[in-house]
Amino acid sequence: MHRNLVLLPFAIVVMALPGVIPAGPPVQFAAVTNYSVGGAPRAIACGDFNHDGRADLVTVNQSGNSVSVLLGLGGGDFQSPANFSVAANPVFVSVGDFDANGHLDVLTASYSPAGSVSVLSGKGDGTFFPATNWPAGDRPAWIAIADFNQDHNPDLAVVNTTVSTTGILLGNGLGALANPLTYPVPGGSLDSIITADFNGDGKFDLATTSGGSGDVGVLLGNGNGTFGTVSNYHATFISFTAVNLQSAACGDFNNDGILDLVTANYVDKSATLLTGRGDGSFLPVATNGVGFATFSIAVGDFNRDGNLDFVTANSSSTSATLRLGNGNGTFSTNIFLNMGASQRHVLVADVNGDGQPDLLTANSSANTVSVLLNQSVPWLKIVPVTGGVRISWPDRQGYRLESSADLKAWLPVLNVPVASDGQITWTHLFNGGSGFYRLKHF
Repeated sequence: MHRNLVLLPFAIVVMALPGVIPAGPPVQFAAVTNYSVGGAPRAIACGDFNHDGRADLVTVNQSGNSVSVLLGLGGGDFQSPANFSVAANPVFVSVGDFDANGHLDVLTASYSPAGSVSVLSGKGDGTFFPATNWPAGDRPAWIAIADFNQDHNPDLAVVNTTVSTTGILLGNGLGALANPLTYPVPGGSLDSIITADFNGDGKFDLATTSGGSGDVGVLLGNGNGTFGTVSNYHATFISFTAVNLQSAACGDFNNDGILDLVTANYVDKSATLLTGRGDGSFLPVATNGVGFATFSIAVGDFNRDGNLDFVTANSSSTSATLRLGNGNGTFSTNIFLNMGASQRHVLVADVNGDGQPDLLTANSSANTVSVLLNQSVPWLKIVPVTGGVRISWPDRQGYRLESSADLKAWLPVLNVPVASDGQITWTHLFNGGSGFYRLKHF
């Protein structure tokens, strides 16, 4: 499939007098492409299932009791889906190699029978063996994958919605999962779980979201597959206000070297930033309205300025909401991106291999996946040097430096250095006259 793209160039003006006028690049996306999948897709994941170097997609389809696998064609395009059966009423999907055979497997969390995780072992050609079901507690709603006991095998953490517990399913590296070891997380229905090292001790920790209480529950890992007692952090400034947290994501939003959290708040249509203190505890500092009922949140640097941004999937809209980070824990005003209807999950992944984060949503009522390719021009860093300027930018496929004397005729700049450590650096020395330079997508 071919797309007609309108791409705005990033231009800088280099003048005869020592000085540079930079024009900051806006965030830009191609027109959305929608792909039909199975009934009521609730979540989406990405991986290379057939070892061709291209990103593939998989959705979990709640009413279809299946996953839909869309193999990548390259360039961000995908084949029609192939469907594979899983346990009934599945609501989340993730990807990992659980049998250590070098092929990615697909895992789903299903409400029934009796709450289970289905593992579809990958054959390495984009197809899968029939699902094996493992007990996972009462109505598991979300999966986080990490090596919790440091045995070099991937393990699972799930949240059980009706009993408010977190379950840890240790993997043996051969595809089998142990019965869950559960931890109570008070506060009502649990909706999501993520894993990261929140206190910097080299061990994976957990963060859950509670739709009932509006709390983020943090369990610090011991490194042996067990966890400490939960500490709850309310994702609002008013202690009795429940915002119905649906999911969370993490990243360093204020550039202090410590992981922070952002939450998707369904009831008040917002996202709350909780800044990390470095010891595994968090402080809610700001709530950002996103305009619609938010079901999922994800993180990426979409305009390549070095600051993390966040995006929400909005179940009551056909638009996702993007907020660009300023690098100090504050964010831009809302940028609305056209996606599918009734979004239940948003994923950030580079699906066309250009080094930039793209956006994907699973759209429950539309039975589609939306793919939005990121076409933002990389930031240029400009530093004065004796007699000129030094210009550097991230090495991204599909961009080149061009020059012009009159802003009309543009020519590629020759002898641009080879990238080093992911950056290209080029020095321009002033020698009279004016020159105009831009990064151009081709």
